[in-house]
Amino acid sequence: MSKVCTKCHRDLVNEYMSFVDKLGIQRCNVTKSNDPHTKEISFNLLHAAMGMVTEAGEVMDIVKKSLTYKRPLDVEHLLDECADGLFYMTMILIEFQSSYEDLMNINMAKLTSRYPDGYSHHNANNRDLGSEKVAIEKSLDKGKTDE
Repeated sequence: MSKVCTKCHRDLVNEYMSFVDKLGIQRCNVTKSNDPHTKEISFNLLHAAMGMVTEAGEVMDIVKKSLTYKRPLDVEHLLDECADGLFYMTMILIEFQSSYEDLMNINMAKLTSRYPDGYSHHNANNRDLGSEKVAIEKSLDKGKTDE
């Protein structure tokens, strides 16, 4: 893995998030729920969620064509579709005023809880969702106190 200057990385992430935000994707509510346990679904969230699924399908199609039709893997196209997925993920982060650091902390906390001694098939098949949820909540609380 290449070493990247932390400040340079942070600057690039901030620049990219600003870029996505400035594209001016319309922000309007799509659904309003009478259920107090359900948050409103904004157009941005719906657009981003559909976009992530679409891009994931495009990534899979590239891999499928390589495996099934014995074509060379089109790495440039694969990375292009991954970049499109990044765009939609960034829309979600902006929508919820979150960060890539939050996502990384959530994922590390969850996987550390699931695999305390490293990956095992046993732990992959016998997950303790309650412990994982607690680990995720703690990671989010930690992120708030670090700021």
